[in-house]
Amino acid sequence: MNRNKNEESYLLLLGSRIKQIRKDKGITQEELAEKMNTSSPYVGNVERGQKNITMSSLFRFADALNVRVMDLFAFESFTDSDALKKELDQKATEDKMLPLIELLLQCNTSERDKIYRMLIEFLK
Repeated sequence: MNRNKNEESYLLLLGSRIKQIRKDKGITQEELAEKMNTSSPYVGNVERGQKNITMSSLFRFADALNVRVMDLFAFESFTDSDALKKELDQKATEDKMLPLIELLLQCNTSERDKIYRMLIEFLK
């Protein structure tokens, strides 16, 4: 299922907020996953905004972090807005790079080598 940019931004904000609360409480992803009876890769995917979570999962995150569900959406309380901006910028860059990578994968080895050399020369 394709998500629109607004949805992706909100998922990234929510994930970043969950990560911030978890770190503020000194809890690892593994510890949070254990409290939620889920896997640490799932927690990591949510924190990176790569997983669209259910209402049930929102309540499980809130319970495990000992906060209210509404606290998960308190985006204005980010303590490190520079880190959040960097994360959002990185996500935007990844979104732009993905189609290029897919095109490169369709090329044979010699074509990829040629493109690589051209890019290196261009970026000098």
